[in-house]
Amino acid sequence: MDSQEKMRRIGKNVRLVREERVLSQSELARRAKIHVSTLLKIESGVTKRIREATVRNLAEAFGVPCGEFSKMIGYYSDGAGTVCIEREEWVQEEAPRPV
Repeated sequence: MDSQEKMRRIGKNVRLVREERVLSQSELARRAKIHVSTLLKIESGVTKRIREATVRNLAEAFGVPCGEFSKMIGYYSDGAGTVCIEREEWVQEEAPRPV
């Protein structure tokens, strides 16, 4: 699986969590303090990387601890602000349902 396919899966997982929380894209973007176009790129898998700050903002908007949210969507960071998603066990077909 190439990195673009992994980014599509991460985007799909973000969308699934958003839909489970019954949030529109514009509402989630507002809560996460990101531009709606950024969220659209993430959810569609068009983006090549997701900044750590964006993941933290999304986690906060969903009310989920960042580490838990990262695992839910299949995101792994090397600490330098870039996405490293070689850890296949974190890339999921569907996000687990939040409790």
